[in-house]
Amino acid sequence: MTYNYKATTVEVEDLYVLERWRRVCLVGVRGQNHTIYLDGVVLHSWPWRREPCLLPDGALVIGQDQDLLMGGYTAGQSFRGSVTEMNIWRRALTSQHIQRFESCEADAGQEGDWVSWNQAPWRAMGRYYTTTTDPCQAATNSIIFFNIRSTYKKATKTLEILGLDPYLPRDQTDADQLQDKMLLYGENCLNDAMQGHSVWIRAYFNFTSKYWQDTKTGERLNFNLERRKRTYESLRGAVQVGNNLWITDDTENDNCFAGFLPKKTPIFYLRGIKVNRLPSKHSNAFILYQTMSKYLSFRGLQRLAIEYRSDQWVLSDEKTNTTLGVLVSEHLPVGRHLWYLYYDKRLGIKEENLTLSTCSPDHFTCDDGSCVKMSHRCDLASDCKDWSDERNCDIVLAPTGYLRSLPPSPSLIIDVDVFLDIIEVNLVGMTLVLDLSLELSWYDPHVTYRNLRPIHRTNIVSTKESECPLWQPSLSVAPTYSFAIQKSSVMVVRQADGVIKGDDTVFEGRENSLRKTVQLQPVVRCNFNLLLFPWDVQVCSFNIIVVNIHAQGMRFNRSSRAVYKDGLVLEEYLLNNMTLVPGEDGNTASITLVLERRYQKYLWDTFLPSASLLIIGYGTLFLPAESFSDRGTMSLTSLLVLVALYTDSLDTLPTIPYNTLMDIWYIFSIAFLGLIIATHLCTSKSPDNQFSIQYQKGNGKTRQAWSVPDTTQVHPTRAARVLRYARLYIIYGGGGGWSLLEVRHAFIPKWSVPDGHYGPDLETFSIQVFGVLLW
Repeated sequence: MTYNYKATTVEVEDLYVLERWRRVCLVGVRGQNHTIYLDGVVLHSWPWRREPCLLPDGALVIGQDQDLLMGGYTAGQSFRGSVTEMNIWRRALTSQHIQRFESCEADAGQEGDWVSWNQAPWRAMGRYYTTTTDPCQAATNSIIFFNIRSTYKKATKTLEILGLDPYLPRDQTDADQLQDKMLLYGENCLNDAMQGHSVWIRAYFNFTSKYWQDTKTGERLNFNLERRKRTYESLRGAVQVGNNLWITDDTENDNCFAGFLPKKTPIFYLRGIKVNRLPSKHSNAFILYQTMSKYLSFRGLQRLAIEYRSDQWVLSDEKTNTTLGVLVSEHLPVGRHLWYLYYDKRLGIKEENLTLSTCSPDHFTCDDGSCVKMSHRCDLASDCKDWSDERNCDIVLAPTGYLRSLPPSPSLIIDVDVFLDIIEVNLVGMTLVLDLSLELSWYDPHVTYRNLRPIHRTNIVSTKESECPLWQPSLSVAPTYSFAIQKSSVMVVRQADGVIKGDDTVFEGRENSLRKTVQLQPVVRCNFNLLLFPWDVQVCSFNIIVVNIHAQGMRFNRSSRAVYKDGLVLEEYLLNNMTLVPGEDGNTASITLVLERRYQKYLWDTFLPSASLLIIGYGTLFLPAESFSDRGTMSLTSLLVLVALYTDSLDTLPTIPYNTLMDIWYIFSIAFLGLIIATHLCTSKSPDNQFSIQYQKGNGKTRQAWSVPDTTQVHPTRAARVLRYARLYIIYGGGGGWSLLEVRHAFIPKWSVPDGHYGPDLETFSIQVFGVLLW
């Protein structure tokens, strides 16, 4: 509303209704408000702040915007429609007066006392025609008839796409109106089986209760026409024929159909057309309109029109009487179709896909014209019957000239998350077989994305070199012992809302990140320090490098992290710690692993058997001195078995130039048993030993004393004394050795990673072990 050179915008719903009178009234009270009414309902009020100036001897212009006094008229700014009962009063009408006019209760003599519609000297200009239709007596045309034969299901779907309901007469007037429309427009509706013209109605006959019902609601109809019985009668469908009869019919048969036009007229928008001469937002808006032709027409709200001419639909500009485009089709132009457009004579004919539908901007138009929510576009589920919502779903829109070989920015920031699951630790080869999952995130502000889904794992971008339109980081792991098996995928993480543009929802690359997931299985070299084996702790590290960017072209974000499963237990090791530290080079990150060996297995497989052999060897010192053969055999066998265990344990370790803690234990055990065997050998030289060779002093001849020694001898033999002293000295020396071995606890604290230092003071511990051997 422009009043006194001030414009006020009033939002109106269902403004465009064909063939229906709308009563508009503007009431102004000086010093209070202006109020505008539509169909007797208040739409908007705003203050009247000052008295307007109206020049005398002027002219009241209706239906045209004048840019000059009595001039400056343009056809594009003219009102298209019908006007009647234009009256102006010198007083402000009340809401009761306006309601009386709306309900047609006001007398005909109550016209305006300032400007009267019937008495004012109107002068008509331009193209117009007059009619004697009375707004209070005009019947509302609510039927849109389709001169197209179709099954009931297809007809219902077509009406749904157009925003109409299948027609159902509510009284005799509706039935007569449908009859007139069918006879007037239904040249294709002649049905030999029905013996006349036929049109679908939204009803069926209930053979049990013997009355007609609404197909949509199932309610019993209050009005129906006479039913003609047939040999075969359908249970679900019904038609009205030209002789005012209702007949049941199979829904799979073809008949014409009609739609009920709702109070809020559906508005069709033609999207995809690019004409600079159509600046108005309603320039591409149309209303379905019934004409005398075989098909319907679409009347533009501004200056365009779509009409059926000679087996094709013609898009024309009524202002200039020029053709803008042509669609060659016998079907309705609703939906997505290929049009031949005439933008410019110099450019010739251009093919464009245009969409004509009632869909709102936040809905996607299927090829058949039906509407689905834009959030269902490219959601990996077909919501359109023709699957058109899942076509052209390429996510990435790269600008012209985009080079995927170059990173998005000269100082790219990448977040990296490393998830670790160690598969195998090869002690002999000193290698680790790792199962790594890396997630790298970055932003590419040069690209845009379409129709991103909330779940980022469904926004997949191809990673193939020939198909991927984006730059993506290429990774390597160093140092590796072999080629790393690598699988990767790139996806877009939806982090911000998009903007609907045409058939797609567009998301900015600077607001939505890219995430690359890489699965690696590298074999990493690790130099194990086995000095404290099997109580060793190994520290291994490797680097992750982005190889397709220079060292200063990126940096890892400080929020990057390395994650592993708590208490990750391997075959022999326990992962205690894993850290990720960005390297000095911006494209490198170092990952450090701390592995603690699980020594329980060695306690049972190594130390318990070897300790048992030591106990057996030491126990031979308690056998009788005369049983030299038994003592020697048992101690020697224990030594051989111990050596065999030692040899077997060496096979499980790599070749190293130093002794491990287990080596020291075996050396100590071998020395312990060797000392026991030496003790037994010393007892073999005793003159009282029954197995020793005895010398006779008198004649120098020798004899073997195989006989049992004299049991009457009171003093113990020399062998018995050696065994007795050996028990004391060996157990005392062994106990002292064990006591020195216990210093391990003083020099081997619990393993941690303080300031990059791992493990105990190895040099001090080696000195203590050497002291044990000396003891």
